[in-house]
Amino acid sequence: MLANRIRFCLGAAALLTVLGALPLSAAMPTDRTAAPDTPRENDATVVVCNHNSLDVVVYAVSEAGKRFRLGIVPRTSDQALTLPEQLADGNTQFRLRIYSLRPSQAASITRGYLQAVKTNPLTASAGDEIMLYVMRPLAESFIAH
Repeated sequence: MLANRIRFCLGAAALLTVLGALPLSAAMPTDRTAAPDTPRENDATVVVCNHNSLDVVVYAVSEAGKRFRLGIVPRTSDQALTLPEQLADGNTQFRLRIYSLRPSQAASITRGYLQAVKTNPLTASAGDEIMLYVMRPLAESFIAH
């Protein structure tokens, strides 16, 4: 099921690219964090379909303010990110925060954020899948279950 959703996201990204909706002229950062482990079947995941022309970094933030970095998703690509077990208990509310990264050739520690957006409160249980569509502009991003 996860593979089918990722293929759907890839197809949608290809269509948008063909239609010219995604300019690909921005410089790509050379520093990438290691790809997160492949989600297991019982993990709660956030499938990010990044239709933005910039890389984005995705965080999950609990209502108590604890922040979990889920990962970086390169521009015009899709990636499944695993939610931490502390948030995937079915009761804990959290929000997803999405930041677009300023294109830079500098090390990631000096790379800055351009914009940010956060979702409404969400909950997840083991095995749940949240679809996050990151759009351009970032404020038009949305969640689909």
